[in-house]
Amino acid sequence: MPRPDPKYLFVDLDGTLMKTDLLYEAFVHILFHQPWSLFLMPLWLIQGKSVFKSEIFSRYKTDLTHFPLNRHVLNVIYEAKTKGEKVFLATASHHHMAKEITASLGLFDGLIASNGQENFKGAKKYTEIKRVCEDEPFAYIGDAACDIAIWKHAALAYIVNPNIILRLRLKNLATPQIVLKKERYQNRSFLKVFLKQIRLHQWSKNLLLFIPLITAHRFWDGQEWLNTVLAFFAFSLVASTIYLINDLSDLDNDRGHPSKINRPLAYGDFPIPLALILVPILFYCSWLFTSHLPNVFVYWLAAYFASNILYTFWFKKIAVIDVVFLSLLYTLRIHAGGSVSLTSISHWLLAFSTFFFFSLAFIKRYTEIANAEDKTDIRGRGYKHSDQMAIFTFGCSTSFLAILVMVLYLNSTDVKALYNNPDRVWFMMPLLLYWVTRLWLLAHRKQLDEDPVVFAMRDPVTWVVLVMLGGILLMAI
Repeated sequence: MPRPDPKYLFVDLDGTLMKTDLLYEAFVHILFHQPWSLFLMPLWLIQGKSVFKSEIFSRYKTDLTHFPLNRHVLNVIYEAKTKGEKVFLATASHHHMAKEITASLGLFDGLIASNGQENFKGAKKYTEIKRVCEDEPFAYIGDAACDIAIWKHAALAYIVNPNIILRLRLKNLATPQIVLKKERYQNRSFLKVFLKQIRLHQWSKNLLLFIPLITAHRFWDGQEWLNTVLAFFAFSLVASTIYLINDLSDLDNDRGHPSKINRPLAYGDFPIPLALILVPILFYCSWLFTSHLPNVFVYWLAAYFASNILYTFWFKKIAVIDVVFLSLLYTLRIHAGGSVSLTSISHWLLAFSTFFFFSLAFIKRYTEIANAEDKTDIRGRGYKHSDQMAIFTFGCSTSFLAILVMVLYLNSTDVKALYNNPDRVWFMMPLLLYWVTRLWLLAHRKQLDEDPVVFAMRDPVTWVVLVMLGGILLMAI
């Protein structure tokens, strides 16, 4: 006998309507912004889940309008509204947060949510649903095994992205079922999402570790090259660890940003619990690569990690100081590369890299401001949209100061000692001037990615310039 058409639609929130979980979101917020509250959490848990959630959400304030929603679930809600069904949000999340969501979306006729006394999950949620329905047929959208207690009484069950275990348990469910697949980030596999989350493309920045070996012309020191390769992976894994920490701590700001909202964590495609687990794993793997490297390199790696943490939680919010730290992190890689290959770093290289990376840091901030919609200020940064021309001026100036340092270096006795044909090195200058000027021109035209290093790695013109520069150096040697 077919079941009657539903008169009500009840929609779960965490992992269903939202592609994330509010409890994990609140926990991460407290972890990074109110860490002292972690010591109180065991006391809250002793008093029960309802009290725990109430305490957690009372300390969590965020803008819910940018949270990632599942479009498939939204489509079911819109369809139910056109059929005249009453739509309720039914969630185990705290009533305070759920109420804000229902108000911001304007899609729901009512709300069932946990409070300080009751945690409405599974059977308890069904009891509330039954009270609201008064035995009228209903449909329910959920995503977890605890929702089976509701689905077996429903006229129609919507299951969001069920895993293998849940699929097996649902085989014996008599209720008609409709599976709603989870939206994947730009239709990519989880592996691609994972690699994007750990910023595999950003590992290219750690090629700076090889600069001391290259500039010293130590092309045939096999052991030193092997050590530098190990150092490269150590730095890259630490960098991925820091990117995870940064994304976890900056979820709110990323969701309000025109491009950073597409990051897997902010977009809801990378689970917060998995990110929290990966942080210590990647960090530990990084230190495994340092076991056979000089101790001085380990100190530089520790300094890099500490500097990044300071930047992530404090200095990236302070205008100009953030640029100082970004340029410092680039130069620090060169120092680390010299320490692992036992290569001394010349003052010329340090002077050039300081100005050059200052310029790259400024161009990163300039493009962020230039690409901001509606001329708004950048969330989580210390800059205003009116700072755009000042930053453009600072960045261009430091770019050409780096070129000036190169000119002075080419006139020094160091070049004559290092190259058999030092005059040929001068052919590098027009190429460097062209590349730097073009980079700022593209930034001014809003044609540049917010990370100039990543842009350069994908830019065919940059690769042509690099090949030509390499050819000039070979002819000079």
